[in-house]
Amino acid sequence: MKTNSFILLFMFLTGCLFYPLLASGESNLEDRPMIYGKSLLAVDLDPHLANDRASFEMIDQIMEGLFSYNLTDPECSIMPLLAVDFGQWVKSNLGYYNSQWNYTLELKQNISFHDDSSFGPEDVVFSFDRLTHFCLNQTPTPIARLYMPLKANFPVTPLLINRTEVLNSTHVRFVLNYKFTAFEALLCHTGSVILPEGNYFSLDNIIQPMKDTLIGTGPYQQVSHQDRLIKLEYFTEYWGGNYYVEAPDILEMHWILYDNELHKNQDFFNGNLDFVDYVSTEFMDEYEASEYHNVRERMASTDISFLGFDNTRLDVHTRKALQSAINYSYIIKNLGRNELARMTSAIPKGILYHDPSIFAPAMNLTEARMHLIQAVTMNEQGMDTPENWAHIQHSSSDEDWETITIETYQYGYNSNNKLHEEIGELCQATFAKIGIRLELNGMTWKEFPGSLSDHKFQIFMLEWEPNYNDPSNILNALFLSTSNYNYVSINNSVIDTKLNEGLFESNPSLREEIYHELQNMIVELAPCSFLFTSNKHSVYSFSCENLARNSLNKVYFYLWDFTYEKIPGSFRNTPLMNILATLFFLSPVIIFLTFYARNIIRKKFSQPNNIQQKRLLKEKKKKNKYCSHCGAPLNVPDYCYNCRKES
Repeated sequence: MKTNSFILLFMFLTGCLFYPLLASGESNLEDRPMIYGKSLLAVDLDPHLANDRASFEMIDQIMEGLFSYNLTDPECSIMPLLAVDFGQWVKSNLGYYNSQWNYTLELKQNISFHDDSSFGPEDVVFSFDRLTHFCLNQTPTPIARLYMPLKANFPVTPLLINRTEVLNSTHVRFVLNYKFTAFEALLCHTGSVILPEGNYFSLDNIIQPMKDTLIGTGPYQQVSHQDRLIKLEYFTEYWGGNYYVEAPDILEMHWILYDNELHKNQDFFNGNLDFVDYVSTEFMDEYEASEYHNVRERMASTDISFLGFDNTRLDVHTRKALQSAINYSYIIKNLGRNELARMTSAIPKGILYHDPSIFAPAMNLTEARMHLIQAVTMNEQGMDTPENWAHIQHSSSDEDWETITIETYQYGYNSNNKLHEEIGELCQATFAKIGIRLELNGMTWKEFPGSLSDHKFQIFMLEWEPNYNDPSNILNALFLSTSNYNYVSINNSVIDTKLNEGLFESNPSLREEIYHELQNMIVELAPCSFLFTSNKHSVYSFSCENLARNSLNKVYFYLWDFTYEKIPGSFRNTPLMNILATLFFLSPVIIFLTFYARNIIRKKFSQPNNIQQKRLLKEKKKKNKYCSHCGAPLNVPDYCYNCRKES
């Protein structure tokens, strides 16, 4: 009997223990937040100092600028956000280059910040006064490079913005030191968002993470920012209900920091997360087979990776020889594990004026050797003619070419990037087939940029992430002779002229012609070898749809579709859990029926002789409790200590 009772009690308590796991989210599904697993949380909340993707991602949910990207458009076209429409350009008659250009904008009205203050032209002026103050006085300020795009052309007035003026209650005017056609694209950058005037923001005060609260006009407001958790919730007064604004599906978000990629992906796969910032490739097969996860098609980003050549030490024939000796397909398929997309030109797909007609070079050792023979023949770099050159230059044998050393080059790379090291090892093997030796030099990222500036390497591996959607953000930075990031040391006056024309030309058709021409010129000069862009999957739980992700790697949760269905965990909705839940709901009935059936069975099927024997034994014990002679209680059965007789 006791054993049966313990079993039934165990069943009941088990049901009580696991029922909350089953029932969680059923009755109050719409109260649960969207859970976002991240490998890095925001490290800078100040939009004028932030320079990392994790910080930009948080700021973009909370703050807004005058313009933004249409994230539903694959081309990431520019659209007005806090501005009513695109602005008007006006210039004086002082000359094409030496004039102040005015850019006038009309602002939207009846919009509030999260602190209930109203958005107006004074906030725009304050925000850009603060930005210019940071550019000129805070060191280092990453955004200063973006707002000094023609620093070399205008050394006296390098900063793009001269001042910002309030014209009336709805209009502002930017007075620029020179015209910059990509100004509207620059205003889409996270560093160009609008801050409220007053509050605790000032020209010198830096917004501190986990201490200050970020305030903007965006759809989400900051609730808390802890070391490992960020909480955001929907700003119910977003745009005051004007401009056809609707409440988003995601009303609350929790961003959780994970130190371990494996643990993050395990939690995501087990249903504890709705979305993650990066999906490990080792989990991809499981995600594709999971009924609770959706794997989105690969989207090539605009982050570019290229093999740079020092143009002062490698002539064009040598550069083209190296280009033709790179095993691009092996890099994409094997080293990149199909997470990379081959680049075809200097402007990647997804950036304005990308030219899809350009064909990138492919590996061709015969062509590579022809270029190298020409380089040795012209001897512009002072190459020594190797022994047996008369025989080797006519040979098509890899073994013959591997026996000679025409030149030895230094290859520099970030030692923290395993892929860059593997690319160097691959190039070591393939370059040897054209008589070029490669020595690998891995450096930490802290040391690497300085070594590039000092031209310590003839060949190097580098990544570049555009800050906004305009080709000048890539080409002018990497190939303008006066740029600090011209690590390939190209110095071509024709390219410089074309790059400047692209900055000043406002006609879109003419700009497209300029940048198409530039792409072809760069392919012909071969200052570097463009390898790939990242080409990763987006994986999200079945509760998320319509992810507004794009080639610029911007995430904007306001546009997402989110269903408050229960997240299927590794233990929820399994056969075992269903059995336990059923036992829990039926346990009262099972207990009652068990006791009732037991009594009926005993009464109906017990033997009469056994019952009679038990009854007689009970009566006998009752009779033996008192002495039959004196009536005293018996301390010992059948013997009375009172009368000293057997009873």
